[in-house]
Amino acid sequence: MITHYRIDCRLIHGQTTTVLRKQYPCDGIIVVDNPLVEDEMMCQFYKTAAGGNIRVLVYTTEKALIQLPKAEASSKNYYVVFRNALTVQELIQMGYRFKDDIVVGPQSARSGTKDYIFGISLTEEEARAMDFIQSQGINLLCNPFINRTAVPWTKVRERK
Repeated sequence: MITHYRIDCRLIHGQTTTVLRKQYPCDGIIVVDNPLVEDEMMCQFYKTAAGGNIRVLVYTTEKALIQLPKAEASSKNYYVVFRNALTVQELIQMGYRFKDDIVVGPQSARSGTKDYIFGISLTEEEARAMDFIQSQGINLLCNPFINRTAVPWTKVRERK
């Protein structure tokens, strides 16, 4: 089963492997990120970062469309992590239907981004992708720092 969906520019890090595991059971992490699939070294880095007892699977959106329903039906517990909202939008447009809320973790400030709340900076294209995801009936909860209260994307978007 999928116990947690997350958008986080860092993908796998300390919060993912320690703090979140106290809230959501996790036997494996599914990373959906087209460019990462091509980078063997970074794939290995993330597998190491997750720790020895957590399986890490890295898929393109095309492969995720096939594998995510299998993860949903599994007796194992999985997190699904995306680097940004554009990948989530692509997956929805390909036909995937999310079964739960998506938590939006940190999105780093970069050239061409606008700060929405502390810890979440988005390009206009990423913000439109967030709007699209929300328009599909998926609840986006902005919580860049796991120990704080999540704020719905609709409230964050209203501030800008």
